[in-house]
Amino acid sequence: MHHLDQTQADQKRAKFFQPEGDHLTLLAVYEGWKASKFSNPWCHENYIQARAMKRAQDVRKQLIAIMDRYKLDLVSAGAAHTLHHDEASPQAHSSTACCNTHPPMP
Repeated sequence: MHHLDQTQADQKRAKFFQPEGDHLTLLAVYEGWKASKFSNPWCHENYIQARAMKRAQDVRKQLIAIMDRYKLDLVSAGAAHTLHHDEASPQAHSSTACCNTHPPMP
């Protein structure tokens, strides 16, 4: 990739950056791809590998199937959710934080 292409790619990818971390940045990329109706040209324009996005979509479908199999509700915090420092502590993740099916993780 030429220097100009790399600069353009970095600028395109920067619009997905989430200061809360890589997982939320990747979620922003996925949401952008979803908003484009899972378009391959969107991936190309944003310097994102379409094959990687399809793999993420497959993993998401597998997770949804597992949730369905165990009759667990699929719950989203939504785009406006901000993780507070006290929510990141291990004590905040009790069995009631998710789905009441497993004891708290040590």
